[in-house]
Amino acid sequence: MTVTKKIFAVSIACALLATNVYAQSDWGDEGAVEETSEPTFWDRFKISGDATLAGRAYFDGESVYTTTTAVIPRLKLGFDYEGNATKFSSKLRFDEQTLRYDNEMILDEFSADLFVGNWVLSAGKMKVVWGKGDKLHVLDNFNSNNYYDFLIPDYLDRRNAEYMFRAQYNSPLGFRLEGIYTPIMHGETYAQKGPWVPNKVTNLTSTVTQALAKANQTYSFSGLMTAINAKDNLYPDTCSLEYGQFGGYLNFTVGLFDFGVSYYNGRYKQVSADVSEVIKAKLGSYGISGTGMPSLHYDKVQSFGLDMQTALGPFTIRAEGVFNLTKDMDGTDPWTHNNSIGYLLGFDVGLPIHNVTLNVQGTGNIVLNKDKIDNYKILGRISIPGTKQYDVDYDPTGCYTNHKIVVQLQDTFYYEKVTATVKAIYGIERSDLLVMPELSFKVRDGWKVAASGLFITNFDKEENSEFYGWLNNSFVQLTVNYTF
Repeated sequence: MTVTKKIFAVSIACALLATNVYAQSDWGDEGAVEETSEPTFWDRFKISGDATLAGRAYFDGESVYTTTTAVIPRLKLGFDYEGNATKFSSKLRFDEQTLRYDNEMILDEFSADLFVGNWVLSAGKMKVVWGKGDKLHVLDNFNSNNYYDFLIPDYLDRRNAEYMFRAQYNSPLGFRLEGIYTPIMHGETYAQKGPWVPNKVTNLTSTVTQALAKANQTYSFSGLMTAINAKDNLYPDTCSLEYGQFGGYLNFTVGLFDFGVSYYNGRYKQVSADVSEVIKAKLGSYGISGTGMPSLHYDKVQSFGLDMQTALGPFTIRAEGVFNLTKDMDGTDPWTHNNSIGYLLGFDVGLPIHNVTLNVQGTGNIVLNKDKIDNYKILGRISIPGTKQYDVDYDPTGCYTNHKIVVQLQDTFYYEKVTATVKAIYGIERSDLLVMPELSFKVRDGWKVAASGLFITNFDKEENSEFYGWLNNSFVQLTVNYTF
């Protein structure tokens, strides 16, 4: 029996067992024992679920006959137990990605919490959010992103849970201190097939394929096998203590202001490519040898963060700032990210129009030492023309800043059963625009239907777009959801 089938069988067994126990306790009063004030195990145990079926139609504006469709099923099951001094929770996730490509992610989350005085001690596979932003952050580093379905899922739904140990201290003096350690790390995950495969993954695959073709023509048999093995193991194995992460987060209040100070020591979740061997192989006619194979790694980074939240009249103001420190202090290592600064500023407010709420947030990122992003140098001194583009920080526009504005308008109708939402994201430097409207209706008894969509475009040079390769992925979608 596969891992997937085992987990699914255990989930169904737990659900049936719980249903049987509840059924026995609800049928009539014969033989019923007198109730006590002390809750039983099953009183403390809870099963929850969320089942979704979505139909999506992609269009590129050329012809209705070229429209492609997709059916997107998803099931989540939750199991929770809360005792006097303990709490246990777990979530299982079943969708195309977990069942076909990533069985480990079927166990979406689980955690065990122990409450001891002012302390909360936790261990498990968890998603932890640091920062005061509203579903948008620049200093939330422990969990990686899952871009299997681009930016469509909610913030927490597109985060990969991480195995971690967590300690929280809630001081009687009004501050909260938190420490986290993860023994391993997971990098960002992407779609394996379909319309959301990233362009950078496609380019990397092309580079490896070309290198294999060259190996087949010029290498010995052993050299070819080395190249093939390199392709199969191109991504580093992050399930080792070498990829452990740790950090601390202090929250405190001064007057009307809530502040946070954080420190993170770990790695970027986006892979960096070292193509020095590829460049060397292309210089073979000059007596320089290279394997022709790229190597991938996750850059080490230390992040020093500050965040703030306060209420100012009808406005809730949020801010985050972070300094990312890598080992490339002077910015001359093309295969390692330069130091950078990130920041967020935003607010939300209820408007005097029906039940409309407005949420506006802006984020920015500045790459430092951009003038040091230059052509690759053999032996650290011989500059190779045309290789600047391989620097991991290279931007073809020459603009080493990235600013986005995210605006969301929401209104509710019919006793809050109907919700209308429009969210827009605009990339300032690259003129990217995403608009995501949704109209949802709560039918009854946990049933909800929603009509939504995504429009994505670029107003400048498409090849410079941050979403290049996805600009024809606009779609409309109808979703049926049941929650229990």
